Amino acid sequence: MSEYKPSFTLSNEILLYVSSISEKIGRITAINHLKLKPHLRKNNRIRSIRSSLKIEANSLSFNQVRDVIKGKIVLGEQKEIQEVKNAYKAYERILEIDPYNIEHLKMFHEIMTKYVVEDSGDFRKGEDGNGRMARLWHTAILSPWKPIFEYIPIESQIEKFQEDYYDAIAKCHEARESTIFIEFMLSQIDKILDDIAIQFHDENEYLPESIKMLLSVMEYDVPYTSKALMEKLGLKSREGFRRNYLQPAIERNLVYMTIPDKPNSKNQRYVKV
Repeated sequence: MSEYKPSFTLSNEILLYVSSISEKIGRITAINHLKLKPHLRKNNRIRSIRSSLKIEANSLSFNQVRDVIKGKIVLGEQKEIQEVKNAYKAYERILEIDPYNIEHLKMFHEIMTKYVVEDSGDFRKGEDGNGRMARLWHTAILSPWKPIFEYIPIESQIEKFQEDYYDAIAKCHEARESTIFIEFMLSQIDKILDDIAIQFHDENEYLPESIKMLLSVMEYDVPYTSKALMEKLGLKSREGFRRNYLQPAIERNLVYMTIPDKPNSKNQRYVKV
């Protein structure tokens, strides 16, 4: 049997991204005390699950996904709730995965699609669940290289560039090789590591003073209205609060909106990551 040759070209762009990612991972590892930050591990895991499911049209919000994981009663489609339960179970067992073992692929496909598709555990082209399995496998491949990847929500970055994600896949199908997709995924990993570096830095010494002040008045996992946060900070100008405090924190993934698809919703809440 001839030796298998992966269908991609080792381009200069790939080499540059690998170098950048390795450097950033080295910096994050040097300052990282992830074991001392269970809130960060938990929130990033929820972000991974929510984003991966949202890419495939699951409508549950971050808070609803979190509540399903906590075992709380959530009003929503039973299929979508089951998808969250399945994904959480799969991600919690991610370190058990041998990403090069076809039987593991089938086993985790069954976990990911239980009660959601017929013949769970058997792959079929275009079947519901294949995409989220692929995104789970990204993490399964990367985690043995650097354990920190277990809690880096690459899926949330893919969600932001969902159209580009599917465009890269389509181009690879047409070209019959995967260089474009590899370059795309490496670019997204490289971008999200910048956000993760800020999350992991204990002192947040490089943050603007306004963001430090905002984070200092927020508790983890507590949803706040903008009015409540302004009162805590002693601010009167709503526009100034949004421009100088809230939006910069959201852009750095240090605070998230509970209803990101409707940023101006009267029910909008903000949660510290």
